[in-house]
Amino acid sequence: MDIKDGLAEVIKAIIDNTKYEDLDMYQDIFEDRRSIFKHILEEYFQKVEGRSCCVDKASHVAYLVDKTLKTREYYPLQETYREYRDKGGNIGGITELDEIAYWCPKTIKTTEDALKILFNSIRYKESGE
Repeated sequence: MDIKDGLAEVIKAIIDNTKYEDLDMYQDIFEDRRSIFKHILEEYFQKVEGRSCCVDKASHVAYLVDKTLKTREYYPLQETYREYRDKGGNIGGITELDEIAYWCPKTIKTTEDALKILFNSIRYKESGE
């Protein structure tokens, strides 16, 4: 059984055995998934890309992974300062417009790649290795 099937079974068991009026007690678990993703990704970025901006990268990726899970669409994780500025973002005095923004990971290109890293990390931790 893969993690997707296991998670589906857990969610189904919760739903099948919970009265509607009691569902709010699970709200924190499901609303807090982004912070779990952020924690795992922060560890990844520290090990793979170094400590510099690892929290910013983890926050950026966790937000877009959460968006992917909601929309069922994959998103690119890298953008240049020019792209960010052209979408209305404020880049201050940055002049290297074609550089990848500091909050974007260098080693993960899309949310599909990020999900693979997250699921592999969760499997690794579950196996106790």
